[in-house]
Amino acid sequence: MKKVYIKYNPYKVETEVMLEGKELKALDLTDKRLQEWIEDFPRILFEECNTLEEEFEITFKGTSLDYEDVEFVIENARREGIETENGKVFPENVRMHVIHEAVQELGDKEKAIEEIFYDIQNGPFQELNDKSLKHSFEMALSEKFPVNVIATMSAGKSTLINALLRKKLMPAKQEACTAIVTEITDKDKDIFEARIFDKNNNLRKSNANLKLEDMEKYNSDSSVSRIEINGDIPFVASDDTSLVLVDTPGPNNSRDAEHQRMTMRNLNETSKTLILYVLNATQLGVNDDSNLLEMVADSMKVGGKQSKDRYIFVVNKLDNFRPGEDDVESSIEKVKKYLEDKGIKNPNVYPASALTALDIRTILKNHRVVGYSEEERDELDVDISETIEKVKKMLKNEELHLEKYAPATPSIRNKLDKQIEEAKELSSSKNIEEKSEGMKREALIHSGIISIEEAIKLYVEKYSKTAKIKNIYETFHSRLENAKSFENVKQEILSNREKQVEITKVIDEIQNKLKDGKSGDRFLNETIVNINDKEIKESIRPIFENVQKELQNIIYGQQGQEFRDYEIKSKKTEFDTKTRNLDNKMKIKLEETMELKVKEMSDNLIKAYKNKLKSLSEEIKVGSIEINPLDFISGDLDTMNENLIFEDIAEEKSVNTGKTRQVENPEKRGFFGWLKFWEPNYIEEEIYEKIKYVKGEEFAEIYFGPVISYFMRISDETEKYIEEEIKKIKSNFRKEQKKLASKLNEKLEELKVYANENNNLENIINENNSKLAWLENIQNRVNGILEI
Repeated sequence: MKKVYIKYNPYKVETEVMLEGKELKALDLTDKRLQEWIEDFPRILFEECNTLEEEFEITFKGTSLDYEDVEFVIENARREGIETENGKVFPENVRMHVIHEAVQELGDKEKAIEEIFYDIQNGPFQELNDKSLKHSFEMALSEKFPVNVIATMSAGKSTLINALLRKKLMPAKQEACTAIVTEITDKDKDIFEARIFDKNNNLRKSNANLKLEDMEKYNSDSSVSRIEINGDIPFVASDDTSLVLVDTPGPNNSRDAEHQRMTMRNLNETSKTLILYVLNATQLGVNDDSNLLEMVADSMKVGGKQSKDRYIFVVNKLDNFRPGEDDVESSIEKVKKYLEDKGIKNPNVYPASALTALDIRTILKNHRVVGYSEEERDELDVDISETIEKVKKMLKNEELHLEKYAPATPSIRNKLDKQIEEAKELSSSKNIEEKSEGMKREALIHSGIISIEEAIKLYVEKYSKTAKIKNIYETFHSRLENAKSFENVKQEILSNREKQVEITKVIDEIQNKLKDGKSGDRFLNETIVNINDKEIKESIRPIFENVQKELQNIIYGQQGQEFRDYEIKSKKTEFDTKTRNLDNKMKIKLEETMELKVKEMSDNLIKAYKNKLKSLSEEIKVGSIEINPLDFISGDLDTMNENLIFEDIAEEKSVNTGKTRQVENPEKRGFFGWLKFWEPNYIEEEIYEKIKYVKGEEFAEIYFGPVISYFMRISDETEKYIEEEIKKIKSNFRKEQKKLASKLNEKLEELKVYANENNNLENIINENNSKLAWLENIQNRVNGILEI
């Protein structure tokens, strides 16, 4: 038996893998989350040992959530076998045993962070008790985590969101499709407050108590583009995670091109936001789904298990099948096959009946399921009666126990099983109220909604919270390092009284340099002279080149095709969609590239400034340079009149209509025609008619001519925009540098006071030693935040 040791720190994203005491070099683990490589681990292990038959004892040191992923992968290998370069390792030969070496869990980290922050705020350093540190801590603690809900028409997206909210807030009528972006932030409030924005992001109005009828009105208002809502998302606590449910319009139901880009941006492989993709179990294969799922497939190819985890495919309306039609299990398999055909392998499919869940949480909120007299049943509202029947149907029909089909982790599975046991215990009570409550709870679990809520919470805990803890650590660490560095300088000054004059002289020289305008300007010029737009412009050119290449491929793809007049309109619609998708993809790629390059530029400026001031033995941190978000103009691509295009390039052809008519036999004509008695007088003649056609390639060239010009114009305007942004960066950097110079001068003045202090030195030194000891203790505790 070979021994394997894995140690994974999700906060530092550091991994150690040892095989028989030696580092396993076949894995590239640099800056990679466990979920990005663990699925390949069984295969790599067998290939490294160069055998198809081996037994492994795997010890994993890490959090329980990450251990579940390791366990899941090993279990899958035992069930499916492993494909290696040397051949297949069959399931019976996958002998892997996993041992968990427990570490501190997330809850322990969060408690430690709160205690450290309290001690820092009440410590001996006034500068660590300022508003900026408190603000930074609160920002890191309350960083929003978006859950984007995406679906095509009639999938039940709004009903699902309402079920999660336990409140009818989002319009869910068939004709009232989502036409605006709605962001619901969890604030644990009893009411929902809203701010309504137009397409230019201008606040149009506020609503202190948002209702369903208000949302229906805003949704039908063409001037409304986005709504920000604060209210309760009950399945999470706002002091634990600042969850945001984002409801986005379907791809063909948006009033704003930016909404379409938002959907594409969220699906992009660089995004790590959680996606709830809602599918209608009774209506698969619509074109809108196909287009979106292609983007999903591309995104899931990058990033390993995390990319897979961030997509939760909710298969809705699974209780709508009638007896004799598809059963739940075969329907789920159809969905998986459908997704796999789109390139989405092993999707996380969560079956649900969102409407049943919503009705239980709203209509039955204050009503019993059982215990009605015959007279009371007759007087019940129709909606109440129907929901009661839904509950009974969900409880009675085991096929509709949808939670058992969900790909839940062992911990979630155990949690749900325990909740079902507790619900059944209540259901067996002789007390009518308790019995009804138990039945409602169990039916809710069977509806699949609880499984979805648990999956969301798991993703947040596994990926969002670990990143948040790292951000909080960095917030503490940098400020404490600054304080410690400054205190060490003070201690050196206090401990070297014989160098009092020399120290004061050095401080005076530094202050003089900071005050010297020429020297400051010279430094700024030296620092920013090499900052130019050449690198950014070069980085964006391939984006436009790829667009041009894709357009040419579309044009060449029309070779050999011909279209009739009535086909032109649909072809133009197809080209419109391709152009719009290209436009969105290009702009998203531009945003990503620009953000990356601007950040690199800012980092280089800060680095140059730090290097310039490194002689001060105090780390100087420049405030972040504010960069305006990328804002591209949008052009109207629908500039051609298809009828005019058609008439301009059409050609006439004689085409067999498939019909015939009787005509005089030409053989009977002429002087000797009457002698040909064997020939009939009339014959059937095929009917031809002149029909106008256009060549596909020629039509595509005419259509895409203005489109190509449009993209070239955007390329030119982007380069001008870059030039302006460089000027802004340089200007902002100068302002930030002057602010820092002022703060730096204040600290130097404070050091000068200590350099000239000759009274009560012993008490000052003792006080300073005490402060340094406090800092050392706090720093050790902060450093421990990231350790496992």
